[in-house]
Amino acid sequence: MDVLPLKQFGDRLDRATSRLTIGIITAALIIGTSIVMTVASDSVFGGLSTWGLIGFIGAVLGGIWLLISIRRSGKG
Repeated sequence: MDVLPLKQFGDRLDRATSRLTIGIITAALIIGTSIVMTVASDSVFGGLSTWGLIGFIGAVLGGIWLLISIRRSGKG
C-alpha cells in the first residue's frame, strides 16, 4: 500500500529538517568565529584571525545556500 500524501509530507519534512540544520550550523559558525576573531593573532589580514575569517566565509556560503534553497522552492 502506497500513500502518496504521506510520502509528500515526508519529503517536505526532510527538506525542512535539512534547512533547519544548515541554519543552525550557520548561526553556530557566526557565533563561534566572532569569538575567535576577538583573540589577538598575527595574521596577514590586518590583524584578523585566519580561522575566524575562514569561519565567516563558511557562514556566508551556508547562508547563501540556504537562501537559494528557500527561493528555489517557491516559498520565499
